[in-house]
Amino acid sequence: MGHTRKKKRVIYVNVRKLTLLCVTVGMCLLAVLSSALLIRSFLKLDRFEVTGISAYDREMLINASGVKRGDRLYSLDRKEIEERILKECPYLESVTVNPKFPNTLRISAEGKSGQWYIELSGVKYALDGNLSVIAETVKTDGMTKLILPNVKSVMVGSVPEFGNSETERKKTLEVISAIRSTTFKARLTEVDLESRWDISIVVDGCFEVYLHDMSDFEGKLKAVEKVLNSDRLKGAVGGVIDASDPGSVGVIPIYQTEETRT
Repeated sequence: MGHTRKKKRVIYVNVRKLTLLCVTVGMCLLAVLSSALLIRSFLKLDRFEVTGISAYDREMLINASGVKRGDRLYSLDRKEIEERILKECPYLESVTVNPKFPNTLRISAEGKSGQWYIELSGVKYALDGNLSVIAETVKTDGMTKLILPNVKSVMVGSVPEFGNSETERKKTLEVISAIRSTTFKARLTEVDLESRWDISIVVDGCFEVYLHDMSDFEGKLKAVEKVLNSDRLKGAVGGVIDASDPGSVGVIPIYQTEETRT
């Protein structure tokens, strides 16, 4: 049997026409993109969308942005707006501003979480980690009560004014800094610094710890840490820890009895 030869198929490409087609398609896409960008640049802000949880309400955040309805939405400097809001709203943790097609500006703001709280004239104020006042508060769950010496005034966004002298203020802040560096800081219920010669703290809401004055303060805190992690409080539901002398820490544990159960 003879073999039949397959005919070769030859495709001719008109390079000139193909190039012209590619250029035409590219120019059309560029024209569409340019038109879209041009149209977008004229779009005006008509509404705001505010999300997140903070002490500031919708109108306060919008006013702080400095942006108004009718402004060209896609000509706004987002970074500048975010910095402006953070400056006007000092107890915000973060804020993000984004345009949303076709005419909406979205503001996402998250407030600072309270780590401490103080009381003044029967009113509680939440403080952030740097002791700046966040706002008045009713719920103090998860926050440590801080008793400062001679609190005079409280202003949102600032550290409370306290102490009878710059020395008292400085020493108090040193104590707070040392306490914040401990491994048990998250377990603190109360820190009493009304007098730096009679410092005390409460751990887990049930262990009263007496530290006396500021002498060898870091040593005292390390001694307390050691006790809290030892078997000396095993099974205890509360107790008293006297760390006035870090070399000889006294511990009086309180255990649950049948009487206390009832």
